[in-house]
Amino acid sequence: MNRIKFFVVLAPLFIAACAAKTAAIDMDLETLLQDVEKKAYVIRGFRVEFVKTRISGAFSHKISVNGSLVFQKPGRFCLSLAGDVNVEVLSNGEHITLIHDRKDRETFRLGGDRDLSRFADPLMVLISSIGDGGLRRFPVVGHVRQDDEIIMEVAPGNENHFQRTERVFLCFSVLGELRKIRILFKDGNVDETVFDSWSVLAANDPEILDLDARLKSISEISDAGT
Repeated sequence: MNRIKFFVVLAPLFIAACAAKTAAIDMDLETLLQDVEKKAYVIRGFRVEFVKTRISGAFSHKISVNGSLVFQKPGRFCLSLAGDVNVEVLSNGEHITLIHDRKDRETFRLGGDRDLSRFADPLMVLISSIGDGGLRRFPVVGHVRQDDEIIMEVAPGNENHFQRTERVFLCFSVLGELRKIRILFKDGNVDETVFDSWSVLAANDPEILDLDARLKSISEISDAGT
């Protein structure tokens, strides 16, 4: 498995999930889209827990990771994955550092969208777009209301990130929380990510202060090696 393409770039994930904690039980699709757009710029920092699984004919069992993300705009985050893939990803918006199995370290400079695409799988591009208020960037092919959820199929387009993608489903609660993303690939592989445990973080919260300290440490190590 290409470990890099399995996880990054996980940008404003929580923003889409916590958008619009409205009490409107009968929220329809248009109201949901408007709410996500309006609230996409509100959250500056967050922590989220999630589980991502991949079903592939290349493996005898599901590939699964438990993930934890601490994010602070713009583009600063620490992403930890544990399970069938064990990796930590740190980014200050200009560099990404990958730490595999707590020992192997790689650092890459992000010079623009072309460089960023080296680390992005379709899931992360979707999340980044939603978090930036660009959910309408992906036309809605269809949607269905099931109990307290709205499940929509979106057309991802013909960008390089989505060349292998067949279908994409986004699952929101009627309160505007992003619960699940399911991606079906043309080769038969399936990615499913289930989100849980959302927390809004202020600039002085311990998680953000720890993120700042870790990014400073990584920067000092990188400078010493140049």
